[in-house]
Amino acid sequence: GFHMCYFGINCRNETPSTSGWFYDYHGRTAGMELYPLNDSNFRLALNYLFGCKKTAWIASQYEFINVRLDTCVPPANVKYFHSGLPPVPYDEDMAYHFLTDAPPNGMGMSNASGYWTYPNGTEMRQIYVMSPVEAPPSVATTEYAISLWNDFFGKMSDGTSDYFISDVIPFYPEIFVTFFDRDHDIYFLCWGLGRDPDYLFDFFHPDADVFGGYNSPGLSDPSRPGYLGLNDILYAIKYWRWPNGTYILTDEEMVDIVKLAQEYLYVLVPYIPIYSRNYINMYNNTLAGWIESLGYGSNNDWSYGWLMNGDEVGGSVQWHCSGPIDTLLLPAAGSAYEFQVLGRIFEGGLTVDPFTHQDVYWLLTD
Repeated sequence: GFHMCYFGINCRNETPSTSGWFYDYHGRTAGMELYPLNDSNFRLALNYLFGCKKTAWIASQYEFINVRLDTCVPPANVKYFHSGLPPVPYDEDMAYHFLTDAPPNGMGMSNASGYWTYPNGTEMRQIYVMSPVEAPPSVATTEYAISLWNDFFGKMSDGTSDYFISDVIPFYPEIFVTFFDRDHDIYFLCWGLGRDPDYLFDFFHPDADVFGGYNSPGLSDPSRPGYLGLNDILYAIKYWRWPNGTYILTDEEMVDIVKLAQEYLYVLVPYIPIYSRNYINMYNNTLAGWIESLGYGSNNDWSYGWLMNGDEVGGSVQWHCSGPIDTLLLPAAGSAYEFQVLGRIFEGGLTVDPFTHQDVYWLLTD
């Protein structure tokens, strides 16, 4: 499905001015240094210390209902998914290089004393990893990753303390900490995504790093001489033009740009993607005419138009709605549940071919 569960990592240099506004998160206030999380080499090391281990873990936890994910565009999004990016391996040697090699290829950290120190000799700090208490499988996945990280990093200098701490808290205030106060370390949450990849701008562009904005990692990767930064790539995805005003004129060009963004995110690691859900529809066996589509199931215009009782035209079909309907009179204020109904009433000019996921004419003829 269009779904992603992930670890979000705070990439900021320090906690923002909003730190502690909604929730006192371990006494944090504005201006606290977030190093080493702000170094992409450290985030890469964490990814390589989970890597392919998540494949067996996902299978043991979820069996067939979830699939492994390594990019921020799930494979159900056939059009934009970057299938050329290899699964991130589990590789302790690579993680060690990211941590100990000299900058820029590494962080210059040391484990010579038996515990981890920064280049200035200060011991690495403890890092809190949040997960929502309402979702026990999410907590289990988080604690599994923490166990892998602690197995590699070992104990702190006191001989007993772990570097990574499981922090199981309610969904609220987890949302307040990550999207409003923005003074977290690492958290586990899930997104329901759409087919339009401009959500990548919302998640990772500095313009969305605002109070209540979706850029919870606080990522910013600006362009500079000889280097095209992710910020400009995300701008192009959102607005179909580059910051210099040059427009993107073809679908093929946009697909290439979205895949390029995935390559950047693969090494910048503001998110460690974990899994995507498989969505499965079930039917009364007297119904006919539904069309299954990867990422949508039957929830597409084709099924809405053709679903019927057996071979007879007409009659009625009951369709499940996932949540409460408050109003159908004001679509602008409607939730996704209202649009489950409104989507059966108002149809679009374009729709998606259920087999190729390409745009095709629906109400439009040209």
